[in-house]
Amino acid sequence: MVLFEDFSKKIFEADTTTNKEKVLLINLSPKYNNEKNIEKINNFVKKYGNEYKKIYFPADINFDKQLFYSLRTIIPDIQVYDWTKHDLQDTMNLFLSCTGGIGSRLHFLYPLKLFSKDFECIADSDKVKKIIINS
Repeated sequence: MVLFEDFSKKIFEADTTTNKEKVLLINLSPKYNNEKNIEKINNFVKKYGNEYKKIYFPADINFDKQLFYSLRTIIPDIQVYDWTKHDLQDTMNLFLSCTGGIGSRLHFLYPLKLFSKDFECIADSDKVKKIIINS
């Protein structure tokens, strides 16, 4: 007899091939905020075209706010996703339904990889390489 169902069960059993939306997720950490990586982000976005919604997914809504504003200079229609105003299931559904993403933070890249989304990693840390790139 099951007394309760773990909220994550629905998320991880979901069909990742359905409900795909024209949404690109973008993440950037201060360590990787440089001209080369901004250009990689811009090229990733251009690869999909203007009909895609661009969403910046910050790790820390206050700490990463400046990164959002710098990205907005090259991607004027980018929006920010404030995960503090959403529950975890809503946030995972965003990852499930998106087309793909580009970013540098492990906890941003991992759901993209897990859900078999098109993604690009701009981080070069050993931790990210081991978990995201080499596995």
